[in-house]
Amino acid sequence: MISKRHTFTAVLAAALLSATVAAQVSQVPVTPAEPAKGSVNQLNWLVGCWQGKSSRDGSTMNETWFSPRGGSVMGVGMAYIDNKTMSSEAMRLYDDGDSIKLLLRAAGRADVTMTLDSIGSRFAAFLVKDGEVTTRLRYQQKSDVELIATLRIEQGERRRGADYSFGKTDCAGLFSPEVKAVTEPEKK
Repeated sequence: MISKRHTFTAVLAAALLSATVAAQVSQVPVTPAEPAKGSVNQLNWLVGCWQGKSSRDGSTMNETWFSPRGGSVMGVGMAYIDNKTMSSEAMRLYDDGDSIKLLLRAAGRADVTMTLDSIGSRFAAFLVKDGEVTTRLRYQQKSDVELIATLRIEQGERRRGADYSFGKTDCAGLFSPEVKAVTEPEKK
């Protein structure tokens, strides 16, 4: 049986995106005056299969990102506890002029489109704004085998969010019917 604590943590990311979804529903999204410049071809460091375990509730999270093709990078993600899926999401990074957009399509929720805020050799940050609410999502590769995803929602002085640590994993293991144990990312 899944406890209330497990359920709360497993759906935290989805709940955090609820404010962003509300911003999208209002039909008055505000984007940065000048999005950062970049191309999905700069995101090769994100490609591959990533897996992490939440220290908060023990849930397992997987993200798989494909190679850039035709101005897009596709990704899928899911979180589960005790073989029960808690959330799933389709993700698409795509070139938008000389910038990048991130489309998040979570199961059962409205789509959210974020705009590139900053980019570097091993990181990319995205945001969406509506009035006083700003939602930020940042991916940063700490090493060849460690990826950090940081989600923040800011409303005036109020801040909330979550950090996720992923280790590079063998993609074949994600397609195997055998459930493999999650290990901590290797530190270099």
